[in-house]
Amino acid sequence: MKLSKLVYLSIKNAIYYDDASFSFDNFKKDLFNGSPDYAMNINNVYLPLNEAISRLSDLERIPYKVIKVNQITDGIVDLKQIENENSIKIKEVINVVKLPSYEKISHRNLGLDKILIIGSYNVREIYIEVKEDIPHFDSTDYSYRKNDTDITEEYDKELNDYGITDSMCNYIMEYIMGRLTEQISPEIANMHITRAEQYFANIKPNKNNLTQTNVKNVYRVGE
Repeated sequence: MKLSKLVYLSIKNAIYYDDASFSFDNFKKDLFNGSPDYAMNINNVYLPLNEAISRLSDLERIPYKVIKVNQITDGIVDLKQIENENSIKIKEVINVVKLPSYEKISHRNLGLDKILIIGSYNVREIYIEVKEDIPHFDSTDYSYRKNDTDITEEYDKELNDYGITDSMCNYIMEYIMGRLTEQISPEIANMHITRAEQYFANIKPNKNNLTQTNVKNVYRVGE
C-alpha cells in the first residue's frame, strides 16, 4: 500500500461523514487541507501512524533485511557505509553469517555505527541481517501533480518496501482511528487502540532468515 492511501483511509475511517466528495482522488488533489471537517485530522494523522509502525518494529513484526557486506577492515564493519550503499537506516544488527554455509559468526557492537567480526572469515561470504530503522513519514513523502482532468504521481512511498504489508496497514488504521478520536470519545478510542494492540500481537513474530542448520566441529576431545 502507498503511504498516501494509508493516510487517506485512516482519516476516512476516523471521521464518520457520509461525504462522497472525500474521495481518494480529491484527497490527492489537496482539496481538503483547509476544510474545518478534515484539516485537523489531516495534520494530526502522522504521529499515530508513525507510532503504530514503531510498535510493529519494537514487537519484531516487521521482517528483517539481509545485506551483503562488501568491506571489512581489521574485522570491523562500518554500518554507516552499508547504510549509504543500500539506502537504509540500520536500527540493530540481528545476525552475522557466512553464506552459503549459513555458519553463524560472532560479533560485537562497537558504538552505534560499527560491529566487530570475531573469528575467521572471507569477506565475500559475509552477510548481515538487520532491523531497519524505518523513517518518520509525513506529508512530504508523497506528491501528486494535478490538473483539471488528470492526477499524476510524482512520488509516493511504497510501504511494502519497508516490510509493512497491507494487513499491517489495516491494523495501523485501527490504531490511528483510536488516537484521532481520543478527544471526541475516549471510550471508543480506547477500544480501537486496544483492538489494534491485539492485532499487532497476533502477527507472527520475525524469524531469523539466516539460521544456521549445521554444527561445525571446532574442538575435539584429546586435542
